[in-house]
Amino acid sequence: MKQVIREWVKSKLPVIMLGNRSIETPALSYAYYNFMGRDDKFYSCNFVYDRTRIIGSISQLETLRISGEVLDADIPEERSIFEVLDQYLEVYNTKEEWVKNRPPMVTKENFEKYINSYISSSLEKVTGFVHGDFRVEETYAQNDLSVLIYYSLDGILYSPLKYLIAEPSPLRIRNHKEKSKEFREFAEKIGDFFSGVIWY
Repeated sequence: MKQVIREWVKSKLPVIMLGNRSIETPALSYAYYNFMGRDDKFYSCNFVYDRTRIIGSISQLETLRISGEVLDADIPEERSIFEVLDQYLEVYNTKEEWVKNRPPMVTKENFEKYINSYISSSLEKVTGFVHGDFRVEETYAQNDLSVLIYYSLDGILYSPLKYLIAEPSPLRIRNHKEKSKEFREFAEKIGDFFSGVIWY
């Protein structure tokens, strides 16, 4: 993905690069580009991405939610990576306008703090969550931007569910006999705190 992003920047035909930053972590990465184009306009963009996709601007990351169950009619038309990147490119007519309005640069320390804070707030929301006879007992953050959720049914502890923070979580359908439907609702409600669920 990193190379594709560089090719996208080159395709914009920058005349002068005005400050760039790239931050990489095992789970998410951050890119920030500023340049002047051949049209004498100033350009700025920043976005968060992983190995396979552009997730959004850092200000959007907390509000992005991808449902694991959607109708075909609800699925947006597939776009190229360049088209996705284009939506994060901001254009300024003058240098003064660019200096005043460009998005602030994020430091590596702040980006890592943001990721940790984002995971912590997600875990706080789900800790102790109850649906019917199912209850979240313990939560653990993983280094790959995922969390393990240990749950109980009628006080009996079961093996954990693994949820991904920035993309829909593939969960195995579990057989809890007459409680199977309630379990599925429980797991999907937890998924709503993160980025949805895909069942397999």
